[in-house]
Amino acid sequence: MTIYITKEDAPKIKESYLNFSHYALISVTNIFNEFGYDLNEYEELSPYSAEVVNTRILDLIYRGVKIKRFVGIIYSNPKLSTENIDGIIEKFININGVSNVIFIDNNDKKYREFYPYFNEVSFYPSIKKITLIKAEKFDSKMFYWVNDIEDPDEENEDPVASLDK
Repeated sequence: MTIYITKEDAPKIKESYLNFSHYALISVTNIFNEFGYDLNEYEELSPYSAEVVNTRILDLIYRGVKIKRFVGIIYSNPKLSTENIDGIIEKFININGVSNVIFIDNNDKKYREFYPYFNEVSFYPSIKKITLIKAEKFDSKMFYWVNDIEDPDEENEDPVASLDK
């Protein structure tokens, strides 16, 4: 199963894809509301509160992986940052049943700083709703360069130039 990570909130996701019902949506905003926390105080959460939120997120992912009608999980976190993305990806990829983690960005590529952390980046459709699997994607060459891994597709390409394609 694939986990899609995005900084956009649930309404943007729901209006962008046709086959949304085949994906489990884990919204950090909804989880904060569920426990009565303020998303604007994301950075100031006590260790106990952070553990409660993290446990709930992982519980929802474990459930989503087990449900056969879901083909993927969409993790929406508007407070996603480059400081916490490594830990999130590591947690997700170590879950039994998760095969890939993909980042979803807007077509204007406003979250380019996250590209090096992912093998693949997908984009929201710009004109009409489409299925998530048919969304435009590209392999992030920066992933191989930042992690000092040999790119299996190409030799000696400038990783920064690949972002402008």
